[in-house]
Amino acid sequence: MLKESLHGPADRSSDPGLLQPDRPRPARPGAPVILFLAVVAALVAAYLVYALLRPEDF
Repeated sequence: MLKESLHGPADRSSDPGLLQPDRPRPARPGAPVILFLAVVAALVAAYLVYALLRPEDF
């Protein structure tokens, strides 16, 4: 039996199938994107350190 709520439709929080997707979601390529961004960040950081400490300035 569903509980009636004063602020909207009946409460269905006890229904285990409510949050299940209707169809499986395709896998997203998250790891390669994160790896690419990490490499770009490392290259930018290396360039900034080089620009800060380059021997021509001493």
